[in-house]
Amino acid sequence: MSLPDRTELKRCGKRYATELDARCSKRGQQPGSVVEECWVPGCGGWHVRSGKTAAKGNASEPTGKTRALVWVRDEGRCVACAKVIAPGDWWSMQHRLARGQGGGNGCDNLLVLCGSATSKGCHRRAEDRDREYNARGYWLESWEIPALTPVMVFSPGGSGVSVYPTLDGQWSTEPGEVAA
Repeated sequence: MSLPDRTELKRCGKRYATELDARCSKRGQQPGSVVEECWVPGCGGWHVRSGKTAAKGNASEPTGKTRALVWVRDEGRCVACAKVIAPGDWWSMQHRLARGQGGGNGCDNLLVLCGSATSKGCHRRAEDRDREYNARGYWLESWEIPALTPVMVFSPGGSGVSVYPTLDGQWSTEPGEVAA
């Protein structure tokens, strides 16, 4: 198994080769630690979230499994501009309906966008509440329902198609089931 480059390690944190290595580490033995398989493509390692980070992460961050489903569904590219996300590129999981407005961490509420929420790229435009990005479904108003609001997904050729993200991490041409 080859190790990821330094940029990728910086992005996903300290990597352990096996789950046992992570659990036996000093951080892995702290009360409240969470050991999980990395969802970053190409890492293949295990990571430990400990103490306050683990407690916060359980409530406010998508699980590794959910992130992996969204990454695969979005084919490792930005849904807004179709840019392929390469190792070392800035990218983020966008909550279409903000968590502060009741948006959850389900696959129907998450998208892969290039850039960062604070500095650049498509994610920045979504965070700036660009009206065009609202019309494309990349961010939602508080009354909009993620499973019932389509997303314009662009392909590398520049053409877009309106589809609905589903709870199970797929795209559908029909509105989906609303999470309870």
